[in-house]
Amino acid sequence: MKNKRRFYINDNNEDENIFLQLNKNKTSRYNSRKKKFFLNKFKKNAIFINIILIFIIILIVYLVIKIKNSNIKINIPQISHNISSFNSSLNSSSNSSLNPSLNSSLNNNQITFDKNYREIAIDEGFEYIQNCNEGKLFNDPKNFSKTEFPKISVIVPVYKCVNTLKPAIRSVQNQKMLDIEIILVNDNSQNETVNIMNELKKEDERIRIINNKQNMRTLYSRAIGVLISKGDYIANLDCDDLFFSDKIFNIAYNSSENKYYDVVSFNSISSRNDNDKNMYKDSFTNKKENNLIISQPELSCYPLLNNNTQVVKDIFVWGKIYKRLVYISALNKLTYNRYSTPMGWNEDFSQLFAIYSVAKSCKFITTYGYYHKASYSSYSSIIANNEKNFADIFFNDIIFDLGKPFCKKYSAIRLIDLKGYRSIGSPEDKVKDLLFKLINKILNSKDIENEYKIKLRQAYLNIFPSLNAIYEEKRNISNISSLL
Repeated sequence: MKNKRRFYINDNNEDENIFLQLNKNKTSRYNSRKKKFFLNKFKKNAIFINIILIFIIILIVYLVIKIKNSNIKINIPQISHNISSFNSSLNSSSNSSLNPSLNSSLNNNQITFDKNYREIAIDEGFEYIQNCNEGKLFNDPKNFSKTEFPKISVIVPVYKCVNTLKPAIRSVQNQKMLDIEIILVNDNSQNETVNIMNELKKEDERIRIINNKQNMRTLYSRAIGVLISKGDYIANLDCDDLFFSDKIFNIAYNSSENKYYDVVSFNSISSRNDNDKNMYKDSFTNKKENNLIISQPELSCYPLLNNNTQVVKDIFVWGKIYKRLVYISALNKLTYNRYSTPMGWNEDFSQLFAIYSVAKSCKFITTYGYYHKASYSSYSSIIANNEKNFADIFFNDIIFDLGKPFCKKYSAIRLIDLKGYRSIGSPEDKVKDLLFKLINKILNSKDIENEYKIKLRQAYLNIFPSLNAIYEEKRNISNISSLL
């Protein structure tokens, strides 16, 4: 019995060992299958990841090749001096000996656009303005319904433009964008011009007419138009110019990216002959690479971040759309006393500088959208010297008040370069008053070095002898203060 019992016990242990061995083999096979499963899964994922990496590499190579072969070549000079020579419409002397940095040699922006693109744009624009000049209206007037919240308000100062007003307005009425408003600011025009405005208003209820009691010029007329406007954005149009494309409103507005950008600027054409495409020239605006975003707008002498300056010939308020609230803020900063001053020179530049001193972001697109009719007989070309002198001082006063310290120094150097207007004799009273106020601002400014103050005082002693007495008095007060 004992043997049997022992046999039974041994048999039981053997079974248990066999069971354990089988279980171990089973677990091993399970782990092996599991390992193979994950290895296969990893191999599949690795193949997928490799495909994605190859696609990304191909995309990067494509973009690099595209950038190298781009049709737009841009070379914008960057200047880090405290004072730079400014290539603007102010006709300022860049060869001044007042400061070595003023003699910095700067090349104009060298930008080459695709010739084929330009030729196509010119051909399409030529046909468009010819149709507008003939008075053709392509949109059905039944669709000209007044809207409470227009996307774009077009401001048109009107003065003695009998032959050009209707084509100008046709270039607005033929736009693909219909939810706009057109504000005609009658700057004391008479007879035929008024009749044309009234006829246009009858066929288009989007047109509003504002009448100035006297001739106030374009600075005031544009400002009044902006202040009563309702659009998200403002577009300026001279009464003898035209928009160059029927799609420019849609393109510019959509480029604002849901009203993110304060200013959207586009290409412009200038010519003295509408009928000769060979005379069409690109107007100097702030040309940049297509869709280039500028974090802080610049304007000829307007400094960017880190005191870097980009020299850009951009003196025109047309060829752009502006966010209305930014435009109004700029007018408030400019003040009513300034924009209500009748100006026949530098009025565009003055208003544009005020806008750029407020705007936070702007964008340039290469679309050709504006046609400027250059004319030898324009008011600005026949304006009297004293009027030009006043406008020049007026603009420098705006630069000094609205600009950064860099701009204030530019304003001082500009006045020194004028050398007291000796070449044209003594200025009249209104020029004299504004000039004397500006000189005193500069002499009292902490942002202007003494060497410039001394040269400015010396330049204008022949016109303002009292400047010497004022300087001596301030120097005595300064000496007494230092002793105390």
